[in-house]
Amino acid sequence: DQPPTLLEAIDTALLKALVRAEPENVLSFLQASNACRVQESERLLRDYDMFHELVALFHSHQEHRRALELLAEHGQGPQEEHPLHGVFPTVEYLQSLEEQHLPIVLEFSRWVLRADPELGLEIFTKSRMGRQMPIDSVLSHLRVFDEEATHDKS
Repeated sequence: DQPPTLLEAIDTALLKALVRAEPENVLSFLQASNACRVQESERLLRDYDMFHELVALFHSHQEHRRALELLAEHGQGPQEEHPLHGVFPTVEYLQSLEEQHLPIVLEFSRWVLRADPELGLEIFTKSRMGRQMPIDSVLSHLRVFDEEATHDKS
């Protein structure tokens, strides 16, 4: 592991201070461009049960798979009072991704479509990708999903 750059050291120290002194400002700090060291920051955020903030950290560092795995874990988890429970946080995240992330959008849309088909469709109808979304890929994905869902019911 390489030593942190000055910017990484400053942003990570600032995150530590915010978590302890102004936790209400952590999310907006992480949603902006930041140079926090991901591994160290992840430990800190997990220690303080700041999972929404952890998703923002992963997003700001382009670690979409890790963010979506966390969202899926908590979204489908037994704790209904957890802030990441349910499909909505995952839907919002998937809608925010650009066209180059379509494979991961398709992959993580599956559990959402199973849990809430109507909201799951909004991943594709209200996405930032908009007109650039490859309709053929999405239709193929939805067709396969529909066939699997129909097969599971029989």
